[in-house]
Formats: sequence, structure tokens, C-alpha cells
Amino acid sequence: MSQSRRSNEPLLLDGATNPFTPSPRVRLALENDFRLQQPVSRLHLLLQSRIARHHNIPVGSVVLGSEIDKFIDQVVSSLAEHPRSSVRPPDNRLKPRGVVRISSPDPVTGRAIGHWEGVGIARSSQVLVVDERFAPFSHQSMLPLYREFDNVVLLRSMETWAGLVDHPVSYAIVPKLMAPAIDESAQAQELPVSNLVAALATFEDWRYVKASIERVRSERLHLFRQLRKLNMVRPMPSAACFVAAEVTRGERADLLAFLQAASVTVHVPDQRSANQMIRIAALSKGATARLIEATIDWSKSL
Repeated sequence: MSQSRRSNEPLLLDGATNPFTPSPRVRLALENDFRLQQPVSRLHLLLQSRIARHHNIPVGSVVLGSEIDKFIDQVVSSLAEHPRSSVRPPDNRLKPRGVVRISSPDPVTGRAIGHWEGVGIARSSQVLVVDERFAPFSHQSMLPLYREFDNVVLLRSMETWAGLVDHPVSYAIVPKLMAPAIDESAQAQELPVSNLVAALATFEDWRYVKASIERVRSERLHLFRQLRKLNMVRPMPSAACFVAAEVTRGERADLLAFLQAASVTVHVPDQRSANQMIRIAALSKGATARLIEATIDWSKSL
């Protein structure tokens, strides 16, 4: 196959999931697994136990949900109504805040919040909710913060790092005192059997999933270094499965049009503060090379 033909094939770099998942075991489990015939309640408990072992936390601190964005909204809503007597009061030396929601890594820039920054937010909040859907791609997590404070709630999604987009499973890691209120709210998102089986199969194939995450991390670093060599974009260090970059020469709209003509698609953040930014998925060295080549070709017209 010629290089020109390859360059005409669509290259999708606008995703925010692990491109090497779901794992092969998930596909097999969804085709023919004895657990597909088991009660939802049993599978629910099995998955809670498996997640608890994975993170070395009590089973009672794991609450399951489905699609991550809806789940987060439900968790925040339930915590806003939660009795404050069961939540540690904020540090009186700091301005108190109610339920604070943050993302680490950030879904636009990929920036991860450092431990001491997290400590400051937790101490000044009655409840801190951390969206950690991209945390498995990072080398750091807010789990130590959860263990240190009793007002920190972490949320993760198997849609991102495990590729369960068609069978979404999310979970909250919560202090035991908050778990009943969140669990009651999560009942509205009852998980189908197939979703539970897919999640269980993912953890059973953890060696494969872990290796795929390492591949994403490696390509993310390679992508960042290649972008850093260019003088028309400024990449930002990322702890997620993508690299965000600011267009510093020319207009973003012109670059996007050129990439589209070259059959290359990147993600365009819609936040007002990111009006010159693009977000690029870490896929492969070949994909990165094609993106870099197209960007350099565009710059020749500047």
C-alpha cells in the first residue's frame, strides 16, 4: 500500500479512551459466559468485591454506577443533601465550601492535581468529589487523599481506561458514612448483566489491560515530545490518554480545516478558555508521525 493511500485513510485522534481495549477476554465473556445467566445482585456484589481488592479498600466503600457523567451528577446531588453531621467539618482557618467537584487529570488539558494541592482543597471543603476517569493513565491518584481524609469521594469510569463504552460501568470510592446515601441514588442506574460481566472480565484480564495502559502512556510521551519540536503549537504535559496543545501561530480553525482535508481528526474543546486549543489522542507512532507531517505542511502557508 502506497504512502499516499495510507494518508487518505481517516485518522481519528479525537478520542479519550484506551484504544487497545476492551480486552480479548471481555469479548469472549460477552459471547458466552456462564455469568450472563446469573442474578444481577450476585454480579453486583462480585464486582464490588473485585474493585475493593484492586484498590485495597473496604467493600462497603464501593458504589457502582453506569455512565460516568450521569453518575457524577447523581453523586454530587446526593452528597449535597447528605447530613453534615456525618461529614468532617472544614478547617476553620480556611474559608469553608460545600460539595466541591474537581477533575484529575483534567479532561481538557490532562493536568493532574498534586497531592498537596488536593490536601488544601479537601481541608477547605465539606465534601470533595474527584472525577478520576483518566487516573489510570497517570502515575498518581487521589487514593492517598481518600485514605487520609474522610470527606473525599473518588469516581472512576471503565469507559475510559478499559474501553467499556458500549457497556459502561463507573464506580465511586466513598467514606463508609456516605456510602448509603450515594448507593440509594445509584439505584436509578441499575447495571445490565452484560455490563457487570464485561467489568468482571476486565479485571480478570488485568495483565493485558495494564500493558495497554502502559502503551498509551509511552505514546503520550512520544506525542508530547514530537509536538514540542514544532513552533506553531505548544503542548501541555498530560497525565491522561491524550495531549492538549495550544495553537500559537495561525488560527486554530485554519489548522483544523487543513487536518480535516488530510483526513485527520482531533478533538476541539468547547470551553471558552480553550479557544486556541486542540486535544490529540495518544494512539501510535505512525499516527503521531502523520499528524506532525500534516501540521508542518500547514505551517508552510503561514
